[in-house]
Amino acid sequence: MSKKKVEDLLSEDKQWDGEQASGVENKQASLAHTIVSVVKDAKRESLSEEERSALWRGIHEETQSRNSRRSTLPKNLVALFFLFVIGLGLYGYYVSERGNDIQEAAMAHQRHLSKSGNVQFIGADKKTQVLQDSSPVIYNQLSKLYKSSPDFSALKVRYSSIGVPYGKRSEVVLEDGTKVWLNAGSSLTFPEKFDNNEREVYLDGEAYFEIAKEAKRPFFVLSEVMKIQVLGTSFNLSSYADDDYTSLVLITGKVALLPSKDNSFEKQLLEPGMEARFRKSQHKLLIQPAAETAVSWTNRRLLLNSMNLDEILKKLERFYNADIEISERLAIDETFSGSFDLTQTLPEVLQNIFDVSKYSINQIGRRVYIQTK
Repeated sequence: MSKKKVEDLLSEDKQWDGEQASGVENKQASLAHTIVSVVKDAKRESLSEEERSALWRGIHEETQSRNSRRSTLPKNLVALFFLFVIGLGLYGYYVSERGNDIQEAAMAHQRHLSKSGNVQFIGADKKTQVLQDSSPVIYNQLSKLYKSSPDFSALKVRYSSIGVPYGKRSEVVLEDGTKVWLNAGSSLTFPEKFDNNEREVYLDGEAYFEIAKEAKRPFFVLSEVMKIQVLGTSFNLSSYADDDYTSLVLITGKVALLPSKDNSFEKQLLEPGMEARFRKSQHKLLIQPAAETAVSWTNRRLLLNSMNLDEILKKLERFYNADIEISERLAIDETFSGSFDLTQTLPEVLQNIFDVSKYSINQIGRRVYIQTK
């Protein structure tokens, strides 16, 4: 039987049978097979067709160049070392890109979830299922009912999402026991199964978290501008894409706050009763005492603490899935304090803001019109 070089083994688009080689050749074949597996997995997940072609051309040219030079090392070992480094590089690139995968999955899922007026679950296979918003969504039970098609890629993490439209709310229990209350217009993306080293989810919108404590597996919540590291903690995170701010209010425990994307603020440790508020337009993070308003929405109340009118109306539109139109706006810098009972109708709530002797409030379908008399 003719001997095959390592570069020949790697250039073949098939499995190499290690039993066909012996001695050093057998060791080279085994390692070559490992590199092939890593490269194939990495290129499937991260590289385009053009990039794959360029990669293999580079390998071929380099191995030919290596074979044409004189070296104090055996030719096969030089080529093997070179390709082993490439394999490790591709694997490292793939692992580094995994941090972006959950955000990319979240963005892709949101396009599907936004088309429905129901609370929905979407799996890695993009199949959606309508969920009941009147009872908690327990993911361990859900995954048995809506099991997606198997995927045999060892490196690939598969993500699911739960989306809550405007006008509704939902409670989710993740597979580790963490409880998440999702506010109107929010979506939560998470892996089908947390790995052994960490737990990571991505939030768009607003949610209240009660994190299941696991000292050996820290929990990370990613959002548009913040990355939050926790162990056993409860907090409220508001991170709507159309708001100018992202707000984290810590209720119990401790969290480490890190920037994500292009935002530049130093790592912060937050204590209970404190709020971290990042203004997107100013790229500025402010740490301040938290108002008690943070989680009032979970009890169907809206507590106001010097909140301006625009912010109040935006929260009410999300909560009631409505559009509020005002013929004559109040002063933009006017603020309000107090408490709204969100079990009331939207016109009833608005009567707490607008003097009914001066304004008429009428609702037609999803639109509420506020006009001066």
